[in-house]
Amino acid sequence: MEQLKDKLKNLSGGKILDIGAGWGGSVEFLTDALSNYVSIVGIDISEEYIERAREALEDSTERDRISYKIMNAQNMKFEDNTFDTVCITNTFHHLYNIPAVLSEMKRVLRPSGLFIFYEMFFEKESEVENSYHHVHHWYADVDKFVGIPHNHTLTKGEIMTHIGSLDLREVEYVLHQKSPVKPNDESGTIEMLIKRCNMFMDKIRNNPDASELIKIGEKHLELIEETGFTPDPVIGAIGYK
Repeated sequence: MEQLKDKLKNLSGGKILDIGAGWGGSVEFLTDALSNYVSIVGIDISEEYIERAREALEDSTERDRISYKIMNAQNMKFEDNTFDTVCITNTFHHLYNIPAVLSEMKRVLRPSGLFIFYEMFFEKESEVENSYHHVHHWYADVDKFVGIPHNHTLTKGEIMTHIGSLDLREVEYVLHQKSPVKPNDESGTIEMLIKRCNMFMDKIRNNPDASELIKIGEKHLELIEETGFTPDPVIGAIGYK
């Protein structure tokens, strides 16, 4: 998200906490976007994701400054005012209790510390048949079916309401809408999306109770291969405690 990177390029992250670090993509974004940082701790509730992030870090030149921990963001094991920067990216829709997580993030952020956020969103009035949010909502339904917390994408208004509840100072928002990706796209994006869809399909493929979810997934794969897809828009924000 280049607009958010422009906001961050001259800022120092200091000691950073990244919520919902997953496989480490958001940590990579932070190391690339910020002018400098002291350390980054990435947390996620998924042991599998944290293990993958740790494996990816083994060959990184930044491995001495980055660490990953398995932790529930609703009840973090950090003292008050521990971090100079807290970040949460594309994680809202994976949370059971968004207000509780935001409250914890504010608690561990030092006074005048930096809050970084971005999240994909959708607006019903502007959706198209091959919008990515249909695929993502299917991902969420598959994960919930197998017991993994994953919710449907929020609207821009819902997201801004949550951010507003933090009472941050000097909040700046940025919006970004990527161009549609055509079936003949040569960047590898279509192949990556098809691969990810099949990964989710594998979670339910042999479950007879998932026949309807499998049919929906097959329709998404067919549509992606025939027409490509339109990425969801993204909203980003920075502010200070």
